[in-house]
Amino acid sequence: MPLLSPTAWANDWHARDNRLTAAASAADVQRQLATAVGRAYLTVLLQHRRLEVTTRARDTARAHYEFAHTRMDLGLGNGVDDARAEQELRTDEAQLMDAETALVRAQSALAILLSDEDLIDATDEVNLRTAPSQAVAVEDARSRRSDVRALEARREATSRLRRDEWVYYAPSLLAQAQAFRETRTTLQPASGWQAVLVLSIPFFDGGLRGGIRKEREASDTEARAQLEAALRQVSLEVRTAFRVVANTDDSLRSARQAATAATTAARLADRSYRAGASTNLEVIDAERVARDADSQVALAEDAARQARLDLLLATGAFP
Repeated sequence: MPLLSPTAWANDWHARDNRLTAAASAADVQRQLATAVGRAYLTVLLQHRRLEVTTRARDTARAHYEFAHTRMDLGLGNGVDDARAEQELRTDEAQLMDAETALVRAQSALAILLSDEDLIDATDEVNLRTAPSQAVAVEDARSRRSDVRALEARREATSRLRRDEWVYYAPSLLAQAQAFRETRTTLQPASGWQAVLVLSIPFFDGGLRGGIRKEREASDTEARAQLEAALRQVSLEVRTAFRVVANTDDSLRSARQAATAATTAARLADRSYRAGASTNLEVIDAERVARDADSQVALAEDAARQARLDLLLATGAFP
């Protein structure tokens, strides 16, 4: 029975530290998985939005083609207008198929992350909560983010390892007890017991303790540097995320205004063509501009959602 065993005690302490470090790392892995699922969800929403834009553009192009084709049949139009309208319709149909393919792939990626055997759709708009003020968000991020907590747990473990170097210089005390019984004996008693206390004091180890000390000092220095770098990065990420959110909101506002103006221009160009005041070339150009503007709005909306998700990730408020 060990009565005094500092090395065994230290191994128990270090095993507990390793368990806490592993638990903190597992929480960070869960955060990474939740982040991937969140981004995949937003990607599905983006592909739905692009599908809506492409479908609307296809429907508009079809109506324009039917009108141009009817005018040509009545002898009021010409083949050039009819061919242009058909070309625009077929182009929009091809883009619609591409949008449907992109949606399926996004749904498949979400299903893989959620370990599902079928496609998973996401149609509900996500309402990301508002982050606190910038000053509060930085402090919250330092204490709430799982990656920072994992580095702090590792830092505590390496610090304890370094503090517990004394156990390699401490003596150990071992108690040994043994009972005996003999059937044939001459000078010794036939039965009895004996106990021994063994005290071990390490004097020479061939440089092992010095090597362990240097290794633990390096590990502790590395863990300290990683934690300090992570804390600096957290502050930078939070401040950057706030600026990106503001910029994406401004970009979304401008994109929506541009889309409204492009839609108005396309409607006016169509009226002018139907009134015979212009060719369908102006109509096709206006429809393309309107489609591109709507697509830009979809991208701006996704960028704004992604920016808010990044802000919540930076502050530790998600997941």
